[in-house]
Amino acid sequence: MEIYLSRYFLFELTIVPKNRLTRPKKSYGFTNYIAIRKKFHYYLLLLYQPLTPNSNNKKLQHMNKSKKFWDSASKNYDKTEERFEYIHSKSRKNTKKYLENSNVVLDYGCGTGTVSCEIADYVKEIHAIDISSKMIEIAKEKAVGQKIENITFSQTDIFDKKHKKESYDRILAFNMLHTIPNPNDVVRRINELLKPDGLFISVTPCLGGKLSFLIGLQIRLVQIMCTIGIIPVPIRRLKSSDLDHLITNGNFQTVDSENIYKGASSYFIVVKKNCKK
Repeated sequence: MEIYLSRYFLFELTIVPKNRLTRPKKSYGFTNYIAIRKKFHYYLLLLYQPLTPNSNNKKLQHMNKSKKFWDSASKNYDKTEERFEYIHSKSRKNTKKYLENSNVVLDYGCGTGTVSCEIADYVKEIHAIDISSKMIEIAKEKAVGQKIENITFSQTDIFDKKHKKESYDRILAFNMLHTIPNPNDVVRRINELLKPDGLFISVTPCLGGKLSFLIGLQIRLVQIMCTIGIIPVPIRRLKSSDLDHLITNGNFQTVDSENIYKGASSYFIVVKKNCKK
């Protein structure tokens, strides 16, 4: 099974006949999200092979499963995002309005580095992180290909102790908050890492908000796949009001927000860290 999955969690089921390398004439499902092919059993083993006996920490187990999942998705990840390019490009355009040449930026959950590479000319430096080593490899190749030198890509997460308190002017989290097991902890950590008056900029698919009929149907099918364990990533059907509550309760003040819709809803929000007096 090859995973063609975006962080909107929409998928395609494609049947590939044996001894045939060309794309089949018939495709079942929807475009560019999960293609189930003849490597089905191999990828199930890859995704769900047991952890070592000494690893009984639930948080570590989740991270390992998530890492394998996104590693397997990395090869075709950019292609899966094309369907929502309007939302992505609008989010990036909105983000640039809040960047300054002196900014040190943390791109949390950078994926294949598309956002970091596009905003690199607008800031001083970017530290881009993701738990997927395969995503990071692709991101590094993009930066080299575009001759970008002010981005450091690292395979790690936001709780890594190398991230020092009040060390970033801007923190980005694009298409992340609906997929993590501990969003409240993450928002608190983001507040901790931001400098006084620093900005947290996020865009999050609102799978509990306005959806086209077909996308709504796909999301329900994906939830079934989560329930039976095929997708080892928590998927929250959030609304913009849920995100407002999550973020503003994390000691932030809203600066800007926008609901962006193109088949699915995403919530773009910019918040400023409240300075304690």
